[in-house]
Amino acid sequence: MRILTYATHSEGTFPDVARHPMVVVLGYGTPWKGYLHRMRVILEALHRIPNEEVVVLVDAFDTIIKKTAGLQEAFLAFDCEILVSSETKSGLSKWVPSAVFKYYQRRIFGTCKGGHTANCGLLMGYAGALKALLARIAKGGSSDDQRNLNAMCEDFPELRVDEDSVIFENCEDRAQAAASRAFFCGLPGSLSGPRIIRAIGDYAGFLAVELSACGIVLILLLFFAVRHTMR
Repeated sequence: MRILTYATHSEGTFPDVARHPMVVVLGYGTPWKGYLHRMRVILEALHRIPNEEVVVLVDAFDTIIKKTAGLQEAFLAFDCEILVSSETKSGLSKWVPSAVFKYYQRRIFGTCKGGHTANCGLLMGYAGALKALLARIAKGGSSDDQRNLNAMCEDFPELRVDEDSVIFENCEDRAQAAASRAFFCGLPGSLSGPRIIRAIGDYAGFLAVELSACGIVLILLLFFAVRHTMR
């Protein structure tokens, strides 16, 4: 088993992620070319891994690796080929009503199985199954990997959502991550100038009506409330 992550530079939790002995860092020192390019780089790495090996894919900037002992056994207990995390928390959930959060989350990214919005920042599975999934994501109808993942979830009967946060938990903050019993915790992405600029270009097209009604500042806050996997 190995853990793959993609990072063009160091930010957020990357130093701790990169130090883990199971982690392989991809793309470091290269220019950022978008979410789908990231998927293609990871896909190239997967093609060098045996189909039967279990691989974990984690976000480089917003992930806390809490433990790995017993990870493969926990995955096998799900009896699936691909396990994805559920997008459940945000850094603004204390101030943004749940109904508003869920509306924008589903409006931007859609939903996976059971009404859950799957998060591309934390997922795992057999390398062979992940190759098929990532190939579809890279050729999806959107430039956003998470949107593509949720759009095609139902096409993969062997895919399950970790709805009880057994292996993956997307947490509201570091305090919740510290208390989590999951193997991996995702944190809300931090605000920065480059991320704000990129968010406008990446997601404004999905929210034309909301932008005209609510204003750019509110929408940007909501972007970062639902996006845990910003690079």
